[in-house]
Amino acid sequence: MTPKQREVYDFVDTYWNQYGFAPTFEAIAMGCGITSKSAVHRIVNEMVQRRLVDYTPRLRRTIRCLPLGTDEFQRGYAMGFQDGSQSATPPPEVVSVPSPRNEGQSNG
Repeated sequence: MTPKQREVYDFVDTYWNQYGFAPTFEAIAMGCGITSKSAVHRIVNEMVQRRLVDYTPRLRRTIRCLPLGTDEFQRGYAMGFQDGSQSATPPPEVVSVPSPRNEGQSNG
């Protein structure tokens, strides 16, 4: 998630929590310091492709934030930052150790 996408995500989430319904693209533009609704539309479409938000095109106030899951955080690590910040913290490494199977026995 880019820093601007994180700003839009946080704005939409806060707006939903405060008012109980979604903001318009114009409200997002004003709240995030974006100069045009078309720029908001481009950012939101990128966020839809990344499964960060969902909305119904051509209908007002339908944008909603989707829960940030493991896949989203892995994408953030791959891009070099976590939660919109520029400092990268790698995820904890998980190592699987195979269990011994029939050691010392021949298959024949």
